[in-house]
Amino acid sequence: MQGMSGLELQQELRNRGSSLPVIVITAYADTPLTVEAMRKGAITLLDKPCREQQLWESIREALGLDRRLREARQAQVDRAGRFESLTEAERQVMELMIEGDPNKVIANKLEVSVRTVEARRHNVFLKTGTESLAELVRLYMDYRRDLDEA
Repeated sequence: MQGMSGLELQQELRNRGSSLPVIVITAYADTPLTVEAMRKGAITLLDKPCREQQLWESIREALGLDRRLREARQAQVDRAGRFESLTEAERQVMELMIEGDPNKVIANKLEVSVRTVEARRHNVFLKTGTESLAELVRLYMDYRRDLDEA
């Protein structure tokens, strides 16, 4: 952008919510510039002139990082969708399952039949795509961590 330094452009990209990995190439590298660029999210800083091989390695690293970040964001969206698809009744059963309550105790706490708990439990496993309580707990903990980080 005209009238803007590379670091200002990097900051503007961050302000606009961009998570693209940034490679800074400069002829004026010094410690304060390097620290500021890295603090603002640059993945590397190259001195001008840089070797072509070094630039390509940095680009591959940036593309790999971008792919991993997009995959992680998609995994968060997928996890959220699984839990948001649960009805309130299914969510109540799931929370008591995670606390370790057996079906009979869950039924008593929610004042429903054991058969109803079994049906809701089955739906929880179906909708979350899990096959065991351990897998459900792990997925739920990841989901809660996602919410805490948001």
